Amino acid sequence: IDLARVWDAVAERLAPGGRLVVRFGAVPSSGQTDSEGILRTALSSGQAKWEILRVIEAGEPPSSSRQANQMRTPGDYIREIDLVAVLDG
Repeated sequence: IDLARVWDAVAERLAPGGRLVVRFGAVPSSGQTDSEGILRTALSSGQAKWEILRVIEAGEPPSSSRQANQMRTPGDYIREIDLVAVLDG
């Protein structure tokens, strides 16, 4: 599913000024490793007008909590971010 459509669907349910807070990391198998770039592109290419307020590093998760480990396919860690955006009215 196109990420821009996902954030547009979220925007349809928010009042102007509503906040979006998301932790995001790229999937290694996608071949894309720029988590922040992927999310920024998705937020700016949809119909909704999101203003990004803050982007911070989420840090590397402990190896015991990585989903890849639980699925028996551990791979390289890709930087995760926490992003806060507000829906422009």
